[in-house]
Amino acid sequence: RLGLLPASAFVPTAERTGAIIPLGRWVLDRACRQMQQWRDEGVAPPVMAIKLSLAQLKSGPELIYDVLRTTARWELAPWDLRFDVTEATLAQTKWTHNDVLPRLRELGVTIAIDDFGTEYSSFDYLKTYRVNHLKLAQSFIDSATQDAAGANALRAIVNFARDLDIGIIAEGQPSAD
Repeated sequence: RLGLLPASAFVPTAERTGAIIPLGRWVLDRACRQMQQWRDEGVAPPVMAIKLSLAQLKSGPELIYDVLRTTARWELAPWDLRFDVTEATLAQTKWTHNDVLPRLRELGVTIAIDDFGTEYSSFDYLKTYRVNHLKLAQSFIDSATQDAAGANALRAIVNFARDLDIGIIAEGQPSAD
């Protein structure tokens, strides 16, 4: 009835009600199915990126099983996936002593910290979770173009990531000023 909705319109409710686990499973399945279809057509991207919720991370072994089962079903491998996890989610995950991200990484799944530089930035995440990429938020990129302090912070993060062999993904589009 409401038409196409942005994730922000329903994900918080799905998280509160527990529906995020089956929804996440459905998203993983559809993403893998789409990746396989694109491969059959010869146009597949190198990886499929999927955002993970805190509830999915807390499901632990269930998430690992879902990844293995779903990638096998669609004749993919775990390294065909990239899971994006926000800094806020990582901050909450760290205190639960959850080891699902390192276990996913061992399977070959790529892990990216989404919106890096906007909330709870901690270099400890980079060490603890051995992430593959940092996704810099558009607002962080914009601030680097507005003032010297923002540019210096961005330069420091890029250099630090380069030294740790962590890729950088810049989100968004340049503003039309």
